[in-house]
Amino acid sequence: MIIDLKNKIALVTGGATGIGRGIAKALSDSNATVIITSRNKKDINQTLKSLNKKCQDNSNNIFVLQIRHEFKD
Repeated sequence: MIIDLKNKIALVTGGATGIGRGIAKALSDSNATVIITSRNKKDINQTLKSLNKKCQDNSNNIFVLQIRHEFKD
Protein backbone atom coordinates (compact mmCIF):
# COMPACT_ATOMS: atom_id res chain seq x y z
CA MET A 1 0.00 0.00 0.00
CA ILE A 2 1.44 3.34 -1.07
CA ILE A 3 0.39 6.44 0.81
CA ASP A 4 0.61 9.79 -0.97
CA LEU A 5 1.78 12.46 1.46
CA LYS A 6 1.90 15.29 -1.07
CA ASN A 7 1.39 18.69 0.58
CA LYS A 8 2.39 17.21 3.97
CA ILE A 9 5.48 18.22 5.94
CA ALA A 10 7.39 15.77 8.13
CA LEU A 11 10.05 16.64 10.70
CA VAL A 12 12.43 13.76 11.43
CA THR A 13 14.64 14.32 14.45
CA GLY A 14 17.82 12.28 14.38
CA GLY A 15 17.27 11.75 10.67
CA ALA A 16 20.92 11.57 9.66
CA THR A 17 21.50 7.95 10.64
CA GLY A 18 19.83 4.66 11.42
CA ILE A 19 16.09 4.42 11.81
CA GLY A 20 15.60 8.17 11.38
CA ARG A 21 17.35 8.04 8.03
CA GLY A 22 15.10 5.18 6.90
CA ILE A 23 12.01 7.05 8.02
CA ALA A 24 13.12 10.18 6.16
CA LYS A 25 13.59 8.16 2.96
CA ALA A 26 10.21 6.45 3.31
CA LEU A 27 8.47 9.79 3.85
CA SER A 28 10.26 11.33 0.90
CA ASP A 29 9.34 8.38 -1.29
CA SER A 30 5.71 9.03 -0.27
CA ASN A 31 5.98 12.61 -1.63
CA ALA A 32 6.15 14.36 1.75
CA THR A 33 8.35 17.40 2.25
CA VAL A 34 10.90 16.16 4.76
CA ILE A 35 12.95 18.19 7.23
CA ILE A 36 15.82 16.29 8.83
CA THR A 37 17.54 17.43 12.01
CA SER A 38 20.89 16.29 13.35
CA ARG A 39 23.72 17.40 15.58
CA ASN A 40 26.39 15.93 13.32
CA LYS A 41 27.18 17.95 10.20
CA LYS A 42 29.16 15.16 8.49
CA ASP A 43 26.39 12.57 8.95
CA ILE A 44 23.66 14.89 7.76
CA ASN A 45 25.57 15.91 4.64
CA GLN A 46 26.14 12.24 3.75
CA THR A 47 22.48 11.47 4.34
CA LEU A 48 21.33 14.41 2.23
CA LYS A 49 23.49 13.28 -0.69
CA SER A 50 22.32 9.70 -0.34
CA LEU A 51 18.63 10.52 -0.06
CA ASN A 52 18.71 12.94 -2.97
CA LYS A 53 20.15 10.14 -5.12
CA LYS A 54 17.66 7.50 -3.89
CA CYS A 55 14.44 9.52 -4.02
CA GLN A 56 12.00 8.02 -6.50
CA ASP A 57 11.45 11.18 -8.50
CA ASN A 58 14.66 13.03 -7.54
CA SER A 59 12.65 16.05 -6.47
CA ASN A 60 14.16 18.45 -3.98
CA ASN A 61 11.78 17.72 -1.14
CA ILE A 62 14.37 17.09 1.60
CA PHE A 63 15.66 19.90 3.78
CA VAL A 64 18.28 19.91 6.52
CA LEU A 65 18.27 21.65 9.87
CA GLN A 66 21.48 21.25 11.82
CA ILE A 67 20.99 21.45 15.57
CA ARG A 68 23.75 22.85 17.71
CA HIS A 69 23.35 23.58 21.35
CA GLU A 70 26.00 24.29 23.90
CA PHE A 71 25.12 23.74 27.54
CA LYS A 72 26.51 26.20 30.05
CA ASP A 73 26.66 25.94 33.81
